[in-house]
Amino acid sequence: MSSQAPSCPIWKNPPAVQEIEEWPLFCPSPRAGGRFLLARTGAPLLQKDRLNDRRRANLSYWIYHHNLQYRLFDEFSELRRDPLFLNQAWVEGHRDRTPSSLDRMSTFLRELIRCDDAGEQPLDALLMAAGGCRNDSDLAELRRHAVEQGWTGSRDPNLAGMISSNRINLSARIHVEKQLGRPGQERQGFDESVFDVFVCHATEDKAAVVRPFATALRDAGLSVWHDEFELRIGDSLRRKIDRGLAASRFGVVVLSRAFFGRGWPEYELDGLVTQEVSGEQVLLPVWHNVTKHEVMEYSPSLADRVARSTATHTVEEIAAEIVDVIRNTPES
Repeated sequence: MSSQAPSCPIWKNPPAVQEIEEWPLFCPSPRAGGRFLLARTGAPLLQKDRLNDRRRANLSYWIYHHNLQYRLFDEFSELRRDPLFLNQAWVEGHRDRTPSSLDRMSTFLRELIRCDDAGEQPLDALLMAAGGCRNDSDLAELRRHAVEQGWTGSRDPNLAGMISSNRINLSARIHVEKQLGRPGQERQGFDESVFDVFVCHATEDKAAVVRPFATALRDAGLSVWHDEFELRIGDSLRRKIDRGLAASRFGVVVLSRAFFGRGWPEYELDGLVTQEVSGEQVLLPVWHNVTKHEVMEYSPSLADRVARSTATHTVEEIAAEIVDVIRNTPES
């Protein structure tokens, strides 16, 4: 059960923890990027003395990014997920994560394209979130640049304030698809689905290790490809796995006796190794109830890597170390 925030907790009135009886707090705020759930641990970090406008804009941008990626603006989409959960770890991990100017412009255009595809009039509040804008001046600057580039059907700067969904044109769509690197993908965000980490494992290890491990990574603010998070009834298993492998910066493989010789886990591992050899990904091994000799017999190259084992570290400790590695590795 959750209650609803009376106003935007990021841009207007952050709630006092002691005044709210039911958590999490449901927040349907276009200015903050759309709907999200605010946890009790996240609320103190939204107080006015903890945020400036740049941090507010960063949080709004990443909330919007999540909602676009998982189709939360489209009530009929089968790809919809639950709203983003803003706990302490998520807020701390995203408030200083400022998107590049190129990403801000691209995501601003994606919102115009989304509205055009859905037959909606774009909202300034949501455009500001999509563009990582601190104020009206930032939004006006994005609009002027869109006009100057010919992405809105006119190169007349005097029309910058008149941009509407029906003014977005083909050149804007092509520009966004080139930025995403996936031309011709699906409506509403082009199914970008970029993940921080892909978790490769055997089903037998799910309950004891993988589920709490993947949840800990997600609670720390990472975007995680884990079958229980991503697969839905009717999905093509191979297609979804291939897409997840290609779109993940890091790959974690949980090696165990159950893993060795199994079809789908080995298929995923082959994909992770291929990605790493091409320089597109980093492979991080976790050992569960296996010895170095057993790993050596299975794969000498994997046995030679520095790994963490559930025999010497808790799942939470391993997850925390991986979070630290990912956050401190620059994106290519």
